[in-house]
Amino acid sequence: ELQHMLYTALDLEKPVAIRYPRGEGKGINFDPDFKKLPYGKGEILISGKDLLIVAIGSMVYPALEAIKQLEKENIYSTLINLRFLKPLDEVLIREKLKESVHPRIVTIEENVVSGLGGAVKEIFSKEKVEILSIGLPDQFVEQGEIELLKEE
Repeated sequence: ELQHMLYTALDLEKPVAIRYPRGEGKGINFDPDFKKLPYGKGEILISGKDLLIVAIGSMVYPALEAIKQLEKENIYSTLINLRFLKPLDEVLIREKLKESVHPRIVTIEENVVSGLGGAVKEIFSKEKVEILSIGLPDQFVEQGEIELLKEE
């Protein structure tokens, strides 16, 4: 998806920041064609009624793996690949939350939880929505092997 993000960014007449991790993408096949992504729009990868999971970047694949485990417990989740942190696709998140049986959102990011998690919590701050943010603690992160850092 990084190739499509770069291609999309070339067409935007404004500054763009694209964050990507070291290494290769898991569960991703290379697409020989370049496509423009709808600016500021997320995509629904899986639809379910029990839980809404909003993931971004390299955490989309682990979210897919978690959903497989949840399905073994008869918990069926919707997964949004958010793609853009700013502008945040609030319309899509609200739409999918309305379809859920329970007002619960899990955000997953490979960043400090005040990024995606903080943005979603701000949107729903005056509503009765249970939000769990999974990400890195707000502290200095050493450089090193990705898997070792995740274990810490």
